[in-house]
Amino acid sequence: MFNDIENQLKEITNKAEFFSTFEKILQSCGVSKYAYVYTPLSLDQVSDIYIFGNYDHAWVGIYKGEKYYRIDPVMLLSSRTPFPFFWKDIPMNIKGKSDIFEMAQDYGIGKGYSIPMHDPGFSFGSLHLSVDRNDTNFEMRISQNCLLLRLLSIMVHSYFSQDVKQYNSICLSSREKECLFWVSQGKTYWETAIILGVTERTIKFHMSNMAKKLNVANAKQLIAKALAMNLLAEV
Repeated sequence: MFNDIENQLKEITNKAEFFSTFEKILQSCGVSKYAYVYTPLSLDQVSDIYIFGNYDHAWVGIYKGEKYYRIDPVMLLSSRTPFPFFWKDIPMNIKGKSDIFEMAQDYGIGKGYSIPMHDPGFSFGSLHLSVDRNDTNFEMRISQNCLLLRLLSIMVHSYFSQDVKQYNSICLSSREKECLFWVSQGKTYWETAIILGVTERTIKFHMSNMAKKLNVANAKQLIAKALAMNLLAEV
């Protein structure tokens, strides 16, 4: 079964399709939410991290904007160990009095399991799987699928690492960023056109162009990937 899944993912060349398939496999394992996080430097040195997944966009924005990753017990332990762990097992000397778990619950992130993947130096990736805090069978499902989840973590790390290497070569114009910002705020193309004083056709053109640059299929995927790549930060 593992070989079939590995070959299936390896044959996918479109990243949007890859992550769609990846998410379906996670759902078959009983995982409703996930986030792949890439940290290019040590947590105390990095100015931003890359997050890709289906966590609530509002929470991702708050998390990155407030730099919670520097004090998040999950990230702190992920930076120190190569071994997967349940969030409930994080030692108290790391967990401390952090309020992050309580805040995350407001966005449907309750119980969790993390799989760190360390590169040479201080950079590392980590796959974080979570469900609602009332899910009583989460640990059992993770234990039953731990080998498959480990394989998936390695594959997503490989895929996303390729994207990270390309970040510096991806450039959005100021107008493209403005379009994407307003659409990410829930504005329609027509409303965005009114705000920016252009035609709706122009907005569609910019959105289509950005989708090609980031190799995604639709506006939802574009917003998620741009947020992960911090391309909205300068708007």
